Amino acid sequence: MKTKNKFFLPATIALAASLTVYSCMLNIGVGGETGTTTSIVSLLSEHLLSPAKAQILSNEYTQNNYQKVNVGKPQAETKEVFYDLEVLEDYIKYVKKEAKKEGINNVGITIAFGQYPKNEIFDARLKNEYKGQQTVYLKATVDPAMQGNKVGKGGAEQEKTNGSLDKISALDFGRLSPPN
Repeated sequence: MKTKNKFFLPATIALAASLTVYSCMLNIGVGGETGTTTSIVSLLSEHLLSPAKAQILSNEYTQNNYQKVNVGKPQAETKEVFYDLEVLEDYIKYVKKEAKKEGINNVGITIAFGQYPKNEIFDARLKNEYKGQQTVYLKATVDPAMQGNKVGKGGAEQEKTNGSLDKISALDFGRLSPPN
């Protein structure tokens, strides 16, 4: 355990420094028309979770939900989904571009839960071993707080009321684990 901990602080500092340099290089500000100049890094810091706290969340989920979900199943449900960083970056650029083209402001990304159909053809890209597995997919969403909604109250209903968000494709086909 001590071997892992000695790398935590340097890795955290390196990540923070990299993000700071990256945001400065891009000269990115957040807020657009509102004129705020809050940097991406300062907003990011409000959402970062230490690896130790992330492990607590994972342990709680495994002990309280994951074990129960898998009772009596021949194959364990998906616990994690991996997306390549370049794919995520490209998706964010795509969402920003499409939202701007449609004149939609306050767009974010919702991480939605789903399950692949077991017995029907869903998409030719779907791996056979993923049929019936739960997954997560990402979709463009207008910030629910800006709409007077709470997270989870949006979905398809919110997309219909927010203009052309339904024209922005969702992101799927990450690597599921299990079964990988």
